[in-house]
Amino acid sequence: MNGIGLKNLKYVAIFKRRVDRSPKIKISIKLPTKYCYMKSPLLLFFLTLSVTLPSCLSQEEIVSTDDAQLSLVDSLMALQKEALVGVSIDKKAEINGTQESLHITADSSFLVSEFKLLFSKNFGAVFTNGAYHKTASDQTTTYNRKEGENAGPLQLDLTFDHQGRLASLKIIETRDNYLYQMQNTGRYLFDPITGIIKHYELAGTQKIIGLDPNVYTIRGTLSL
Repeated sequence: MNGIGLKNLKYVAIFKRRVDRSPKIKISIKLPTKYCYMKSPLLLFFLTLSVTLPSCLSQEEIVSTDDAQLSLVDSLMALQKEALVGVSIDKKAEINGTQESLHITADSSFLVSEFKLLFSKNFGAVFTNGAYHKTASDQTTTYNRKEGENAGPLQLDLTFDHQGRLASLKIIETRDNYLYQMQNTGRYLFDPITGIIKHYELAGTQKIIGLDPNVYTIRGTLSL
C-alpha cells in the first residue's frame, strides 16, 4: 500500500443482503491526511486518465509556452543592450521629405529610444499567449496576430541561416483609434558570428486627427 501501514487505515464495512440473499459489502477507506496528496491509487488513476485522454482543443487553440526560436530572440535582445553601448552608428533619416545624416556613438538612452520596437518586449511571452498564428516556410518563421485580437504587434518574421542563427527580424506594430493612427515597421539584420545588429531600417506613418500625417524612414549601419 505504498508504505502506508494497515494500522493507518480505518475500515467501515456495512453488510446488506439483496433479495437473492447474496452478500453486498460496502467498504469506505479513510487515509491519514499526510498520505492524501498523490498517494491514493484512485487519485493516480484519474491523473493518468486525464493525461492520456486526447485534447478537445483545436490546433489553433493550443498555446505553446516553449518556443526555442523566441527564446533565442530574447537572449539576443539582452545581448544588444550591453554590446551596442559605445558602438558607432551612421544614421540617415527622412521625415516628411526632409533628409538628415548623423554619426552617433550609441549610449544607453539612445539605444532604448532607437530600438524601442525590440527592447520593450519579452518575445517569448508576447507571441505565445494564444493570440498569434505561427507558420514556417524555408528558414523564416512568421507570427501573425489572429483576427479579433487587438493587443501586441501585428506581425513578426524571423529568418534563420542554415545553422539556425538569427539572420534577420521584421516586426510590424499598428495602433488605430478615433484620435490616433500609427504603423511602425522595423527590419534588423544580425551578424551571424556575434549575433549583434549590423543594420536596421525603421519606417512608418503617424496620424493624429486634424493634423497632417508624419511619414518617416530611418536607416542605420553599425560599425562593429
